[in-house]
Amino acid sequence: MHERRTSPRRRVEIDIEERTDGATYFQRSTDISTTGVLLASTLPHPPGTRVFLSLRLPDAGEPVTIEGTVVARSADELGMAVSFATPISLDLRAERATSAHERSSKTLS
Repeated sequence: MHERRTSPRRRVEIDIEERTDGATYFQRSTDISTTGVLLASTLPHPPGTRVFLSLRLPDAGEPVTIEGTVVARSADELGMAVSFATPISLDLRAERATSAHERSSKTLS
């Protein structure tokens, strides 16, 4: 995928519910920024496809729904990049942006 990022990204896995054209898909992020997200291991939609993503941001309470547009996909790989219609508030410091697995591991220790 061609590099078009305008803000720093944080590697974090987040479960995401995607709604597109009346269908619902369950995705997993690879990384996220205030302006977009990379969804890995998914059959990509064509660039320009409008999507609605429901996700729980790291260290946030309730899930949020974000409108976005598919901006990139790889012809020979799974996955797609989604640009958010409106930037989100996100703490990208390593100690704050942790995955659900990392948080549950800490509480079980």
